[in-house]
Amino acid sequence: MGWRAETDHGQFAINTVLAVYNEPWGTGLPVPSLPPGADILLRFPNNAPTTIKVETTDDNEAIVSTTDKTKWKMKRVAATELRFPPPGTADAPTTYWLVTELLKEKSDGEV
Repeated sequence: MGWRAETDHGQFAINTVLAVYNEPWGTGLPVPSLPPGADILLRFPNNAPTTIKVETTDDNEAIVSTTDKTKWKMKRVAATELRFPPPGTADAPTTYWLVTELLKEKSDGEV
């Protein structure tokens, strides 16, 4: 199984909305909770995919890191809370996450 995310934003930043789902999926199946340690393949419109790592999570909040080791806080939101239509995931059972905070930027000395 693999975690996937779609977004209509061209970058990963505060206020980015992620539509997260698990592959393979079937219509009507529940979305399992995002586990710590999971890698999520994130596809940007018109850009190459990237991977974000789930550092910690519970049902409503997650801390993730991008490939450059920058850490971000996300909160789970209902589709009805989104300001714009959510990114498309066909019929995959989906959870929606909103990036809310930059926690730690990679420093120049980090590898």
